[in-house]
Amino acid sequence: MLTSFSLVADNATKIDVDSANRIDSLQSLLESTSTIQDKNEIYLSLANEYMKPNDSLSLVYCQKVLQSNPSASNFHLGKAHYLIGLADVNENEFAKSVHSFEKAIKYFELVEDLPYSELGSSYLNLGRAKRFAGNYYLALKNFTKALDFFNEADDQQGVAGCTNHIGIIYSSLGNHDKAREYYLKCEEIYKLYDDNEGRVYLLNNIGYLEEEAGNVDQALQFYGEGLDLARSIDFVMMEIHLMSNVANANINAGNFEKAEQVISKGMQLSKEHETNRLYQFFKISNAKLTLKRDESTKFKKEALEVLDYAKEKEFKFLESVTENVLKDMYLLEGNYKQAYYLSEKLETEKDSINSKQVSKELAFLDSKLKYEEQLNVERLVDQRNQFSKKLIYAVSLFLLLTILLSSYFVRRLKRSNDILKDKNKLLERKDADLKKSSKELEMRNEKLQLYIESNTQLEKFARATSHDIKTPLRTIASFAGLLAKRIKPKLDEKESEYLSYIIDGTERLGVITSDLLNSSVHEEAVNLEYFNLRDLIDNNLQDLAYVIQQTNTKVHVGDLPLEIYADKIKIRRVLQNLLENAIKYASPGISPVICINCRETELNYEFSISDNGIGIDRENHEQVFKTFSRVHDSSQDQGVGLGLSICKNNIEKHGGKIWINPAYNNGTEFCFSLPKEYKSS
Repeated sequence: MLTSFSLVADNATKIDVDSANRIDSLQSLLESTSTIQDKNEIYLSLANEYMKPNDSLSLVYCQKVLQSNPSASNFHLGKAHYLIGLADVNENEFAKSVHSFEKAIKYFELVEDLPYSELGSSYLNLGRAKRFAGNYYLALKNFTKALDFFNEADDQQGVAGCTNHIGIIYSSLGNHDKAREYYLKCEEIYKLYDDNEGRVYLLNNIGYLEEEAGNVDQALQFYGEGLDLARSIDFVMMEIHLMSNVANANINAGNFEKAEQVISKGMQLSKEHETNRLYQFFKISNAKLTLKRDESTKFKKEALEVLDYAKEKEFKFLESVTENVLKDMYLLEGNYKQAYYLSEKLETEKDSINSKQVSKELAFLDSKLKYEEQLNVERLVDQRNQFSKKLIYAVSLFLLLTILLSSYFVRRLKRSNDILKDKNKLLERKDADLKKSSKELEMRNEKLQLYIESNTQLEKFARATSHDIKTPLRTIASFAGLLAKRIKPKLDEKESEYLSYIIDGTERLGVITSDLLNSSVHEEAVNLEYFNLRDLIDNNLQDLAYVIQQTNTKVHVGDLPLEIYADKIKIRRVLQNLLENAIKYASPGISPVICINCRETELNYEFSISDNGIGIDRENHEQVFKTFSRVHDSSQDQGVGLGLSICKNNIEKHGGKIWINPAYNNGTEFCFSLPKEYKSS
């Protein structure tokens, strides 16, 4: 049976003429519009027009708003997520729609002077999605919030929608009185504003409520009133829906012929209007009708009535014929005892029909009854014997266990005093040992505290020293470079080689100093915020612009999430280190090619940064993430082995993981995951 109705379930497949004209006007207006905000407004209008005829196209326009550059306003972002939620409801994707409506509410709450009706509609549809998913109590909470907003906005149609949905929730929870109270409130509003479509929904819901309460006649009355109103306003979808409920109510009332007529007409109407979901309900109703229509029970009742009439009127022949029919029914039911009784009676009567055939049946039934009686007797004797054996075994086992347990507890009681004395002595020794251990533990804690303090001071010293060294190193590198430009033509080959050693050593010392400066493994906790990942990558690439140009590096960026919730500085450092490694360890004579991609799972974003460089041996895939680890020779690796350990630390602070793809053979592919919802450890 269909439940209370609050949404047109089947999407239309065609766009009506008025909607088509509006779409043409919006498309023309879009071509002449230049500002991003105006375009976003038109995109949302087109998404709304395409919502039911073409949900896929509606989602395309919503995505344009979400991906606009510069970013769309909070109102437009909220509206886009709201329309995506409606499309998800149309596709019965209720879990996804809940997420979309929650995002819409988040953006709407950031808009100043937002009409209360917008928030009311968002909470109303969030409640609908949760109701369709079966979360009734959460849905009731959202409907109550929506009702408050609609009351603030004096939006009576919104108030009516909320009260209708709250009535449906109470009906689903079996609270018929509460449901009826809200339905009556809703009916007053619909009548006041002459909302016939709303009244059709309401009459259907009240009919369902009465049917659930066992008032089938009253339910049929409300269904009928709603059906007449739906036909008068040409509301075909609800007409079909109500017909299905009328069919089910008639089945429950035992009006099988009426139910059969309604089912037949409903199936035909469902096919004409291509409402496949409702057509399936009619198929289920037809199956239910077949099960409910127990023909044998109906005929047996009629046969018994005829038998009483024949006995009353002393029509022996009719009585015999009727008893013969009843005998066949009892045989089909497996009621052999009653069938045997009638067969025996028929053979003794002079007016019995086909007494020879009855005698054969009587002999068969007699032997069957005797065989079943013998089986029952044997089964009863066997059960008694089994019970006796089990009882004797259980009593014997109980007595044996009682003796054994008594003996065991007596011996245990005798030993308990001696054991207790030994335990007291042992406890005294342990108490002394514990006091000694406590003193040792205090000493170790003091040593550990001194170690922590010294380690912290050492880390601060390393960072301060690295910072102080970096400035003179830049001076040495700069003047060494200037000196090389001025006097290199005047130097012989050996002198040029010495000068190159000076410049290379200075650069290597600079890299080591930078690594030490960024090497704090115990830095502060993550500072979470929403930020645009594509902008962050563009900033990284801009920082590396010079080396990218010098090495002729190509960087390809694939589809990325619009925004993520993470520590912007730490993620930037991760991307910076991975990009620098991809350029640094390029294959000789080949321009580096770097690809950045992202794959979205239910819980995480999984990023990959691949290159066509010299690669890393598989046995070193775990080693490279350790602090001060280096797996390449010194001619290529100028760092101290901190970059990847910093990456690992930053990703794990977010609750994610970082690894090297072992199946990638064209260089190296680093992968790391970030949870969509950060959970502090």
